[in-house]
Amino acid sequence: MHTRPEWVTRFNSLIEGMHKERKRRNDIVHSQILFDFADRGIGAPLMSKRSKHAGDNGFERQWLSKEFQSKMLAELGALSVELGFMRTQLLHDYQAQT
Repeated sequence: MHTRPEWVTRFNSLIEGMHKERKRRNDIVHSQILFDFADRGIGAPLMSKRSKHAGDNGFERQWLSKEFQSKMLAELGALSVELGFMRTQLLHDYQAQT
């Protein structure tokens, strides 16, 4: 039998990361992207989403600056690499002789 107790921690971390990414994806899909500032050369596009958890105005807002986008892509890349490693480990463990 192939058992690796240390994998439980890695799986839980990976699953948590995937849930976080799912939430971020849903936030982006359900947001309105405003390009008014970018079109005028004033700033980055603004992502705005109505939220009951937001402050007084009822909207969560995030500037889609290059730094924000780079951070988001780096986090997504790291999650993708970890998922690929986990898949490879599972295949090798499954195919190992008992």
